[in-house]
Amino acid sequence: MEMKGLGLIMGMVSMAVMWYECQASSNLHPLILVPGSGGNQLEARLTDGYKPSSLLCSRSYPPFKDKEGWFRLWFRPALLVSPFTQCFADRMTLYYDPQLDDYVNTPGVETRVPSFGSTRSLLYLDPHLKRVTAYMGALVKALEHMGYVDGKTLFGAPYDFRYGLAADGHPSRVGSKFLEDLKDLIEKASTSNGGKPVILVSHSLGGLFVLQLLNRNPPSWRQKFIKHFVALATPWGGAVQEVHNLASGYTLGAPLVDPLLVRGQQRSSESNLWLIPSPKVFGAQPFAVTLNATYTANDVVQFLNDIGFSGGIHPYQSRIVPLLERLPAPAVPVTCIFGSGVKTAETLFYDESGFDKQPEIVYGDGDGTVNMVSLEALQLEWADQQNQPLKTIRIEGASHISIFQDEKAVNRIVKEISAKLVNESTREGEINSLLFNQPRREVLHHTVVCGDVRIADSGSESPRFQFSLQNPKMKGLGLIFAMVSMAVMWYTCQASSNLHPLILVPGSGGNQLEARLTDGYKPSSLLCSRLYPPLKDKEGWFRLWFDPAQVVGPFTQCFAQRMMLYYDPQLDDYVNTPGVETRVPSFGSTRSLLHLDPHLKRITAYMGPLVKSLEQMGYVDGETLFGAPYDFRYGLAADGHPSRVGSKFLEDLKDLIEKASTSNGGKPVILVSHSLGGLFVLQLLNRNPPAWRQKFIKHFVALSAPWGGAVQEVHTLASGYTLGVPLVDPLLVREQQRSSESNLWLMPSPKVFGAKQPLVVTLNATYTAYDIVQFLNDIGFPEGIHPYQSRTVPLLEHLPAPEVPVTCIIGSGVRTSETLFYDESGFDRQPEIVYGDGDGTVNMVSLLALESEWADQQNQSLKMVTIEGASHTSIIKDENALNRIVEEISEFEEASFGIREEDYKFIMSLMMMMKNNMALLTRERDQIKRKRNIQEEKMSPLMGVVSCICQ
Repeated sequence: MEMKGLGLIMGMVSMAVMWYECQASSNLHPLILVPGSGGNQLEARLTDGYKPSSLLCSRSYPPFKDKEGWFRLWFRPALLVSPFTQCFADRMTLYYDPQLDDYVNTPGVETRVPSFGSTRSLLYLDPHLKRVTAYMGALVKALEHMGYVDGKTLFGAPYDFRYGLAADGHPSRVGSKFLEDLKDLIEKASTSNGGKPVILVSHSLGGLFVLQLLNRNPPSWRQKFIKHFVALATPWGGAVQEVHNLASGYTLGAPLVDPLLVRGQQRSSESNLWLIPSPKVFGAQPFAVTLNATYTANDVVQFLNDIGFSGGIHPYQSRIVPLLERLPAPAVPVTCIFGSGVKTAETLFYDESGFDKQPEIVYGDGDGTVNMVSLEALQLEWADQQNQPLKTIRIEGASHISIFQDEKAVNRIVKEISAKLVNESTREGEINSLLFNQPRREVLHHTVVCGDVRIADSGSESPRFQFSLQNPKMKGLGLIFAMVSMAVMWYTCQASSNLHPLILVPGSGGNQLEARLTDGYKPSSLLCSRLYPPLKDKEGWFRLWFDPAQVVGPFTQCFAQRMMLYYDPQLDDYVNTPGVETRVPSFGSTRSLLHLDPHLKRITAYMGPLVKSLEQMGYVDGETLFGAPYDFRYGLAADGHPSRVGSKFLEDLKDLIEKASTSNGGKPVILVSHSLGGLFVLQLLNRNPPAWRQKFIKHFVALSAPWGGAVQEVHTLASGYTLGVPLVDPLLVREQQRSSESNLWLMPSPKVFGAKQPLVVTLNATYTAYDIVQFLNDIGFPEGIHPYQSRTVPLLEHLPAPEVPVTCIIGSGVRTSETLFYDESGFDRQPEIVYGDGDGTVNMVSLLALESEWADQQNQSLKMVTIEGASHTSIIKDENALNRIVEEISEFEEASFGIREEDYKFIMSLMMMMKNNMALLTRERDQIKRKRNIQEEKMSPLMGVVSCICQ
């Protein structure tokens, strides 16, 4: 009877989900994903007929090929950036052959699309950069949670996105072959799933291919094999972005790529002509304006001529224009889901420099790539089509890509697909009718107020309906969701008023850092002058960490110089590079912890998922939830040694703790740290008296804390480490990394790693944690010895128990550097690595250090939570890990206010109602099936008569 609070709610949710999945999995219709243009992987092989444009582009590049000579052409950043951009463009280029009246590859270049039929190649574009090049992975994962299985009920249909289709009477070998393969895949998927028709889900350009497939096959085939067509972010009438591509080239946001070097390749792509704004959709809206002309969708031929692409005119007029003139309705159900409210190029303005210069852009509404008029084109086109079911769903703020990556958008897509699966037993509208005893409505929005639950729909009169458990018609899947929602809302209302303030303290690289250059700054080269970077605020501040544009070549050295610290023996402290001022933004808020670069939120995501989970518990930034970022280059020093920056951070953190407690009725604070942040927090606790800790600290949760350092730091100081950032020479950042005070603090502790575990092995020596001084000397870093011995070693010698409750949450089962082996090349070359257990960054012996250190501490409460497979960073992003963290925090909160017996009985009664209604819905579904079978049997003779008449 002690199951309570969040644990009980989680159980209810799990029961509901398991029941739903069991019901749905047996009714799944096969589903095929058709990606957008750049969402396909493409492999190439160079034959003897290949003629490189330069020696750099010879057949020997790239060096990594399979045994048959195939290599990944798209997408691979190393092939795209300078100096290999031209090689990439040469190999990606298509040629229109007037004699064939068709497009062909560059001579000597063979291409193929991997993994047709599977979703494997759709998860990401580069398997070596899965997170950075993520594509349909989030959507596939959501579908798998519904019960879909790759290769059985879930399939992928990638294609060579450079090719398009042509109007009747014109060959299109590659595009037509794709339609044949897609048709075959649809038929096989249906046959292997008991004849169930297929759900087609496309993205972007994929939607144009699917619509063409449907309209090129007879109605009887469509009715037999197609259940539903869901089109995500489809450019039905093209996009102004394609005008930009053809006129001036477009790098797709890839850094260090000259758009003019890829413009020729982009012009050669058949599919790009297909995506030029359609006259039927865009009408007389100007898409480009120069000093001499204004171009609309009716002026594409003149535009192609004026930008110097007259070779595109004939294929555009003969092959493409007929495809743009109409969008025939396929007479199968279609749902269009797209984003809105994202600024999207609408008109391009070119000055006297012409089309070789990037234009000024006037933006309009759309999804950031496709204009709203194009996304909504089918509504107008099919308005008078009586036999064409069409539903459009607009998701505010969803971009062209985030529509199947953002959680909210993915949930909306999955909901739509789910509706197609359950409509044979309980339709969404019927559920709504049962829930509220009201006529069906298209969309429902929930409004929650503690102690009062109401439902408001999207109708113009905005009626409100009171939830009622007494409604005998409230049953089935709708009841399950309603009950779970009520339980969660009940818990939230109970908890929100009792929340203890919570402060997040990030890890090393998880802090943003801004810089300003003064007159005292002496650049190491002209490239590193005070003019760079050009984007600064009015006071001269710019983001130093993290900004990819500053880290990658040729600016790596500038970045390293500005990030550098110097140990000043006279001050016995660390200081910035002369002329460089730094500051940490948004202290007190979690804003700077969500991501490292606000312009690359998804790629540089940090604590965003954790903050979101806490907000769902009821936490509010600046009220009950706070952030404590710091300058992670600095550390702390032992007693008797100054540490101006680190000590100032501890003062600020202490002040934040006291203010957070005071503003929340004197409740003590929960501290949640990540990585290096845990070492700072432990020092803060032990540098303040027990009375202060007891008054202000509720609990300390340390995520992935390197209590005894990590072998990864040995690697960093010896050979430099790029943190996985591509195109960065580790030797260019090594000196900066050596200068960082905190990196010395993270060196393996003798107490934790001992004398037997070798950290580094060379031809002449073996180093353990007891040999750090010799190691620092041998790698050419003798200036680090004195601060290490005097300031850092005393901090490593013991880890005093703070006598406040501590929970350590760590990952395990991720291979982690344990011993580094260097050959005769020395430390300037990256080592061979022997791996052991850990979280991928911190070794297990360090993560578990507090267990042995505090084993005999009677007054120290310590709990260890290990999450198998969670890495050093995924522990604050992965759903399972987040749930575990939130569960731990919830336990602290529950212990503070508990759950009354009558509330517990109320929740138990909800669970009993859920069980009873599950059984009721199952029986009702079986009755519906039996009735339908009887009706079909009665209709059978009549259908035979109708068939004869029709013949």
